[in-house]
Amino acid sequence: MKRHLLIVLILFASLMQNISYASDDSNSQEKVFRLDEVSTPPRVIIAVPPRYPLEMQIQGVEGRVVLGFIVNKDGGVRDPNVVTAVPEGVFDASALEAAKQYRFKPATKNGEPVDCYVKLPMKFSVAGAKTPYDAYEAAQKGFKFIKVGEYDNAVKAFSEAIKISKKYGPGYSGRGIAYMNLKEYEKAIKDFNEAIKRSGKIALLYKLRGDAYSVLKDYKKAIKDFDGAIKIEPEMPEAYFARGDAFRNLGKYSEAVADYTKVIELDKSFLQAYNNRAVAYNKLKDTENMCLDIKKACDLGDCRGLELAQKAEKCSGDTVGN
Repeated sequence: MKRHLLIVLILFASLMQNISYASDDSNSQEKVFRLDEVSTPPRVIIAVPPRYPLEMQIQGVEGRVVLGFIVNKDGGVRDPNVVTAVPEGVFDASALEAAKQYRFKPATKNGEPVDCYVKLPMKFSVAGAKTPYDAYEAAQKGFKFIKVGEYDNAVKAFSEAIKISKKYGPGYSGRGIAYMNLKEYEKAIKDFNEAIKRSGKIALLYKLRGDAYSVLKDYKKAIKDFDGAIKIEPEMPEAYFARGDAFRNLGKYSEAVADYTKVIELDKSFLQAYNNRAVAYNKLKDTENMCLDIKKACDLGDCRGLELAQKAEKCSGDTVGN
């Protein structure tokens, strides 16, 4: 069976065809040249695929961003900006972040490297069979229902999308999210299974399915899914946090501490990671680190753990709120 993998297509098969050039209006001392003014155009040496926002992957939203920037004489990128974007504002940040990491062989004029202004299109697309527009529209209605908490109506909308096209992954992923909110976890798992088959390896889908397994207390399957999410998206704090909870529920407190620690490395303001790590430290009889974590949680606004610990005379010294 053909695997429908999510890909980001960067359109520069031929730089001469896909990168266009235009005048730059900057007042820099160094002249910025156009394509028709240089002897050889810039050539891509390092191309970095833009990151496809997870929410957009789940919803099946596709788009295209055209960037403009100056390729410096050293091959770096200067002053990237969005020229056009469809839909507006959705993929801009991802495209700009990727462009800053591009490296080029610079343009030359009379044998010398020069600055050159370019335009580069980036396309965000879901691989696989083309989806009927009616299926996309039905799914978008479903996501709107989810945002306002109308989960029964969301299920109906996503079911309509699936009826139109059984190959449309976002129909299944959206309905799975709706079922999660309706606490119908086994139905959610079935839909996430189908979504992964149709949409490919999307970290959030694995994480959501893992959440459903966790609620059903099938922690081993949950951990396997969180592993999958982390493999795809290594800097996803929510996946580490959820896996830490699963390890903690299995009594694997050292593994839980390691995952909560990773969450905090990625996001030092992730309050609940400190609280949950404190619980794991307590189970490991590591009172010193437990106290450090609940004091940090108190600094971030939740002093309940510190209050309980002080009443139990476990964490002395600092007073609540200090």
